[in-house]
Amino acid sequence: MVYRLIHLIFCAFDSFAWALPFALFYVSCKLLVGLFEDLENKIATASPNVLRIEFLRKEHGKLCETVALADRVFSPLMLAAVSLDVPLICINFYQLVKSPASSKEDITFVATVLYWCITVTVKIVFIMMSGVIVNEKVRYHLLFS
Repeated sequence: MVYRLIHLIFCAFDSFAWALPFALFYVSCKLLVGLFEDLENKIATASPNVLRIEFLRKEHGKLCETVALADRVFSPLMLAAVSLDVPLICINFYQLVKSPASSKEDITFVATVLYWCITVTVKIVFIMMSGVIVNEKVRYHLLFS
């Protein structure tokens, strides 16, 4: 009983440690998108006489510095995720294609490999879509500022 409890604690900790960096990345991307949308709202709702161009340039510069800081923080994580998970997806997909599902053990193996293939693919898609949304906001502001 104690061994099972310790095993569950370690599994929960491992799952949390695996998911936390990517959840933090997602939250950071959402915050950055929100900051850019706030700047868009300030520009759209204010009259030309109220906002001066110097204020807008400083605000935009601060946001670009924040994105650069987030890029420096998350770049090693994204490099590790993409460089390790894309080959893992390929290996898992190869195992799915080449494994015969005839016996009970093979079905369990296929289910496990399919689970990991789907999980890692969803993680990579999740990361890429979050980064693309921030990139679109930054590029939009660079084009129109």
